[in-house]
Amino acid sequence: MITVDNNITNEKVVLVVDDIFENLLILKRMLEKEGYKPLTASSAKDALEMVRVKEPQLILLDVYMPEMDGFELCEILKNDVKTKDIPIIFISGGMSKEDKIKGFKLGAVDFINKPFEAEEVSLRVNNHLQVYEMKINMEAYNKRLNKMVKDHAIKIKEEQRNTIVALKKMFFLHFPELEVAFKNVAYNCRFLAQALEFSDKYVKQINQNFIANIEEAVLLHDVGRVDKILSYEDKENCHELVGARFLEQLSFLSEHNELLSMSILVARTHNEKWDGSGLPHGIVGEDIPLVSRVFAVCNEFENACSKFRISNPNADESTIRDYAAEQVVANSGTTLEPGIVNIFTQVYRQFSVIK
Repeated sequence: MITVDNNITNEKVVLVVDDIFENLLILKRMLEKEGYKPLTASSAKDALEMVRVKEPQLILLDVYMPEMDGFELCEILKNDVKTKDIPIIFISGGMSKEDKIKGFKLGAVDFINKPFEAEEVSLRVNNHLQVYEMKINMEAYNKRLNKMVKDHAIKIKEEQRNTIVALKKMFFLHFPELEVAFKNVAYNCRFLAQALEFSDKYVKQINQNFIANIEEAVLLHDVGRVDKILSYEDKENCHELVGARFLEQLSFLSEHNELLSMSILVARTHNEKWDGSGLPHGIVGEDIPLVSRVFAVCNEFENACSKFRISNPNADESTIRDYAAEQVVANSGTTLEPGIVNIFTQVYRQFSVIK
């Protein structure tokens, strides 16, 4: 037998499950007296149907019932993601120590012995309903807090990227003649990074954030040239370090701004060379940040394309690519990293070439 009050909305609903009608009636009256809204089911099967109709905040569950006992029902409810958090209090008379241990292991929160004492039922039910309500409220609060943090993080990230975009616009206002070539290099850097992601050597160094950021970051590699007072003799005031220091001043935006961090790295090290002959500090091999090693290959490709177009203005894209690829390969092991060049040779025919 199932009793459902369809008018129940936000009340504290308690489901009572017992195959003895008198016990259902006694507990129902006790709960109503305390201001709760009791639902009653005379079998475990009826209780399962009841839970689907109206989810209670607490279940008072008899242990010894025919067909399906309370232990079986408890196990079913605790294995269901929708009902696993509903607190269950077993009600029974003369339960053994072993049965109580079994009940706790199945997920019960308490036991009430028969015959029922109104004060005991009230205290135990009230205590566990309060705990359950606190848990639900805390989960709801955590969800709201997580959403607020996530929304805030997204907003900060958007503002950070907007700042980088503004810097790019500023740079290209100073050097409009560089915009097309720089953007082409940036596009090819992203494409090459995607290819490197599938290489065993680079798979642990390149992820989706790296790929997403590199196209933006390399556009600022020459940002130091905006400073008109550059010393080409003083290494500490070369455009690489001036640009890096300028970008570092923006670190107040976020300590964990991956795009800004990558932009600083490529500004500082984009002229370093694999064999240590680069500027400003002569960094060697894999000590050069990966973003700058990728940039070096794509930048060499772009420079070779540009030179070839000048002397061969009618050349088609395929011819330009092949020539530029030969120049990249010729610099493998000296200015460029051999491993990246090897991947480049497999994909360069899909590189963008300025028409």
